[in-house]
Amino acid sequence: MQAPRRFVWDFLHVYANDLEWRSGLEKMAQTPPGPVRDGARVEETLRVLGRVVESVVEVADVREGHSFAWRVAEGATADGSRAR
Repeated sequence: MQAPRRFVWDFLHVYANDLEWRSGLEKMAQTPPGPVRDGARVEETLRVLGRVVESVVEVADVREGHSFAWRVAEGATADGSRAR
């Protein structure tokens, strides 16, 4: 079953919601809090295979109601995007 697109966007564009669905995620703090916006920074603590990985993620290219990009600025090397 598919969820309505607006519901998906409302859920995925608030990083604090990651605590509800990302396995191993122990801590998540976004500055500023609330919906993502260009320049937002997210500090996260993730436990993977018994190791604790701490990262700072930067958010960019927010297209309200549609998508945003992210990249790890400190910690693990990763980048990606989310779209409804």
